[in-house]
Amino acid sequence: MTASALGNPPGDSTEAIRPTRRHPEVGLIVATDRQGVIGLGGGLPWRLPRDLKRFRSLTWGHPLIMGRKTFDSIGRPLPGRTSIVLSRSNAWNAPEGVLKARDLDDAHAQAATLDPNGPIWIIGGGEIYRQAIERDLVDRVELTRVEHLFQGDTFFPLDWLDSWPILADRSFPADDRDPWPTRHLTLIRPNSGVTSLPQWRSSMERPA
Repeated sequence: MTASALGNPPGDSTEAIRPTRRHPEVGLIVATDRQGVIGLGGGLPWRLPRDLKRFRSLTWGHPLIMGRKTFDSIGRPLPGRTSIVLSRSNAWNAPEGVLKARDLDDAHAQAATLDPNGPIWIIGGGEIYRQAIERDLVDRVELTRVEHLFQGDTFFPLDWLDSWPILADRSFPADDRDPWPTRHLTLIRPNSGVTSLPQWRSSMERPA
């Protein structure tokens, strides 16, 4: 993502456009460093309790779509949400309470049945993000940008977000629990007609 895109104030790119809002709405949630690193060795390069709390608050009560490697890195079904895991392996059996999908389209269809009002959350990893972007599935991005450079082997294409209007942008300094400063950004699909945050509050008001 370019400096100009991240420098836009919330709602700065709200021109007169025809809404193209879709239901159920699909959100993508991701944490990256300054250059788009999202993973190292199958896990996160950082531990940020504030970001984990944000993730829980945003996704609580809604379906989660993820790849099998992401599910394995988490190690268990997340409480309060239904995990839908993409796997091509016939040998992989979904644990109790977890749904298996053969591809992203199948996962999206299952999630839409579970929660027709949305949002549906895509939570990774890198290949699942790539597929969601290629299929033009995403309506909203919740981005945590860690203001540091990390070594990594998995990346997110930040430049994809250059044209996305920023609705919210909050900065947090490093402290005793979160050792790196972060920014929490909410970005909305261009031409969506969405110009404010209240309609998204239902998930954010869930218990943290």
